[in-house]
Amino acid sequence: MKSQNKILSYLKESFEKELSALKEETEARKKEIMEAYKKKAAALKASFDEKERLMLEELKKEYDYLHIFRINQKRLMLQRKVRELIDKNLREVLKSLRDQSYERVFHNLVKETPHLNWKYVKVNPEDRELALSFFPEAIIVEEEHISGGFELVSEDKRVFLSNSFEKRAERIKDDVEQEIFSDILDVLEDKDD
Repeated sequence: MKSQNKILSYLKESFEKELSALKEETEARKKEIMEAYKKKAAALKASFDEKERLMLEELKKEYDYLHIFRINQKRLMLQRKVRELIDKNLREVLKSLRDQSYERVFHNLVKETPHLNWKYVKVNPEDRELALSFFPEAIIVEEEHISGGFELVSEDKRVFLSNSFEKRAERIKDDVEQEIFSDILDVLEDKDD
């Protein structure tokens, strides 16, 4: 029986040693796995954070682009409205230039004109007699669209000169538009501050 007890005791001791070694190995393996998972989780989090950062940057760029696009769209609409208002009111403004000193204005326009043998003089119907007094040899053509001043055409129709209010307004229209538009933007920017 003693020998049986020794064998049992030996087996028990052996079993406990192996069990202890197995527990230690399991704990070590568990620690390795946990460390590997922690590293992997940290790497995934860093990757996710970087992807999130890049995505947020991209969204900010898109937002900024969209914001700039909308601002430009509003500016273009505002410019178009300014242009429409100028076009709408231009004819009336040009007609208002026909005041009591209009004959002197017409005379000054004639003085600016090169002296050629002008065959045709296009004028507003109200300016027929005035045009004849300055261009007695020319054929006077009445044109409703001319609010003031005149258009001249040479005999061979190769030379055309416009010294009408419309042409003069056309030459400065872009500058006037830009000036009005800039003034409106200044007012709007002051309003935003």
